[in-house]
Amino acid sequence: MGDPRGPLHDGGAVRVRRHAGPARPRLPPPRVLKVLPNLDIVATGTLSPGDQLLLSGYAEHTADRVWTLSAASLLAAIDGGHHLEDLTTFLAARTDHELPGTLRTVIDDVTRRATQLTDHGHARVIECTDAALAALITRDRALRTLCRPIGDRHLAVPVEHEPKFRRALHKLGYALPRPNTP
Repeated sequence: MGDPRGPLHDGGAVRVRRHAGPARPRLPPPRVLKVLPNLDIVATGTLSPGDQLLLSGYAEHTADRVWTLSAASLLAAIDGGHHLEDLTTFLAARTDHELPGTLRTVIDDVTRRATQLTDHGHARVIECTDAALAALITRDRALRTLCRPIGDRHLAVPVEHEPKFRRALHKLGYALPRPNTP
């Protein structure tokens, strides 16, 4: 038999029924920015501190309500781990006009230049006495996957491959002295 105090009461602990109503729709962000063809971004209304911080991650804050984009500021943003797609999405949501062609051109150019380099991490640079030794090592079946040639006499060995590289080098009949550290 149920609790005489009612269906919401459970032996001394009150249970509360939560009404799961429809989810509130998210309002679109206010359209408070104007992006000019000279790559200035002008705040025509009030920006939240978060929006100001985001803009400052991609552009230089040059006046009270003005940020200036440049190829250099966009490259610095990429170097800091930001993505240009996030900026264009942010700007498109907060402007009531098409983004200027000059902005799209700069972003496309910076994106192209930023994707032309790849960081493969840290590596040890090994100098060989001559090009023949470097060629012998880079063509060896066990060593060729552990290093890359850099010019005629130098090899790049990723730090994570160094122990295997040293063992394979011993099998080939060579030893790599440890670096002199001050």
